[in-house]
Amino acid sequence: MWSTASSALENMSPSVHTKKKDLIELIDEDIVLAETVTAWGVKLKDREDLGDYLYNLSVCFANKMVSYKETGLVASAIVAYKKDNDFLKKREYQKEEAESSDYFGEIKVRGDYTLTLVEVKEWGSDWGTTHFLRFKDDLGNIAVWYASKSLGLEFPKEPWRFEEVNIGDKIVLKATVKEHGEFKGAKQTVLTRGKVVSIVEKVMSEEVK
Repeated sequence: MWSTASSALENMSPSVHTKKKDLIELIDEDIVLAETVTAWGVKLKDREDLGDYLYNLSVCFANKMVSYKETGLVASAIVAYKKDNDFLKKREYQKEEAESSDYFGEIKVRGDYTLTLVEVKEWGSDWGTTHFLRFKDDLGNIAVWYASKSLGLEFPKEPWRFEEVNIGDKIVLKATVKEHGEFKGAKQTVLTRGKVVSIVEKVMSEEVK
């Protein structure tokens, strides 16, 4: 199987031995993508947050001419563009999130909070499994809870029943505010001793982005 760089070179300058079926037929979407990535690559030189890989790529685009040795690097530009675009979108989202989040509740006071579950992480240790749960309220305020078990609605009179809470579900959570802190510049309310009082809105898994 040919590498992307080899395929591109062969497509641009086919040899006498090249078979027509081995050539790649470009469509309009390919040309638009190539132009978009090229414009992105040319602007890389103005960035101050580049690692070694993107810096080397920026040099290639700044030179406007690609040597045979650099073809492999330039061929990876489309994947690099997509990853960088995702990174920049995530960074912008985190910035907006940090600006909109504020503390809620009074420290050491227990209350009922209507929250949407937005993130779940789990890790194990000698003391069991820790469930990191991240929430947002309707105003965009962030809350986190390090729980010892998965999140769900329990039924005291029917102990065999357990309705799991998934990402995207909105719930009423009775919890104590442990502290007010910050993470990556965003204010967040740290909760403890949480208990799901009710599930306000259930989101099907295919609806969750």
